[in-house]
Amino acid sequence: MKFYISVDWEGISGVVSWEIQDDIKSPSYMETRHRMTKEVNAAIEGLYEGGATYVLVNDSHGNMTNLLIDDLDSRAELIMGSPKPFSMVEGLTSDFNGALLLGYHPSAGTYHGIMDHTYSGSSIYKIRVNGEPFSEGDLNGSFAGSLGVPVILVSGDKSAVDSLMLRFKGSLGVISKVALGRNTARLYHPTKIYEELRKKAKEAAKNSTYLKPFCPDFPITIEIDYTTTQKTDIASILPEAERIGPRTIKIVSPEMQTAFRRMLVLIR
Repeated sequence: MKFYISVDWEGISGVVSWEIQDDIKSPSYMETRHRMTKEVNAAIEGLYEGGATYVLVNDSHGNMTNLLIDDLDSRAELIMGSPKPFSMVEGLTSDFNGALLLGYHPSAGTYHGIMDHTYSGSSIYKIRVNGEPFSEGDLNGSFAGSLGVPVILVSGDKSAVDSLMLRFKGSLGVISKVALGRNTARLYHPTKIYEELRKKAKEAAKNSTYLKPFCPDFPITIEIDYTTTQKTDIASILPEAERIGPRTIKIVSPEMQTAFRRMLVLIR
């Protein structure tokens, strides 16, 4: 069985702000890279205990060069670097049995959500798919679903995990923190998170054949609300983009892969 892991940063244990990554030489940044790698390793271990024969990991935060490959479980393969054609779901194909979304955060505008944003905190306020607000996790998991791959496990802050488990029915969740504000949280100890990830990844792997992938109905309509009208001016240059408001762009695509790539261009 083959499994795919997309790992973000904000939902990793101990993270409450972006300041720790502003200085890549800081001890705090390195500590988080180690915890991020350990969380991924815990999930990999559980997947193999649950019957995995192959695991692909995609470093999905910022410049996407965060994981420590020397410390990564040697049974897994790793995708690093940016830009990638499919960004946070690069390398995901229809022959995977399940996808894991680790270290995820809630969408922009979430009340008491750690570091809430949707793909780009500086550019994007909200993204809607077929009229419904979607988070990063919703978008990435829907991309997986369009390939026939179910989301089997999610981790991150409580608001993100609760929301994603509602979207992806039957998926398991691991909560790393409970937000008290955008940059304040009650944290669970990393060792607890590692063990829970291992156990639930094992269970998720065993149950993966019973889960139904989620994908929005075709055609896919994506509406993007930008933070400024100037950003919307730039986005409206794309021929497929229709400006439907001062800060809103709409695109309509026949299927999810095309919609996803157009969306990534509009975000960037």
